[in-house]
Amino acid sequence: MEQNNIKIGNIGEKIACLFLIKNGYKIISKNTRISHKEIDIIVEKNNQLRFIEVKTTYSKNNRSTNKPEDYLSFKKIKLLKAAIYEYCLILAKNEENVHLDLIAINIIKTKKIANIKHFLDIT
Repeated sequence: MEQNNIKIGNIGEKIACLFLIKNGYKIISKNTRISHKEIDIIVEKNNQLRFIEVKTTYSKNNRSTNKPEDYLSFKKIKLLKAAIYEYCLILAKNEENVHLDLIAINIIKTKKIANIKHFLDIT
């Protein structure tokens, strides 16, 4: 089961990168490790640095009640904020133009589509 979740997560991150590029973002980094924390995607647009957490669900039909955004816990947000703070310290980045976003992806197998929601500034 864990291996399947990793595959779905990797697919979701690829979809998120394509979505971000299509919407004018420049990919700076993917799967960036800071201490024991990981940031899925780091992008830049309009002099703003955005740290993107990607949550992906996979359903066989459109009837699933599981929303990917429901899987982002407050504990995870706290860890991400700490990682962002460390990243800014290491690279001497001004935190003023730094944002934490969520991209929630629901892949629907029967329709061969992915519903994508981009939540800006989730903190």
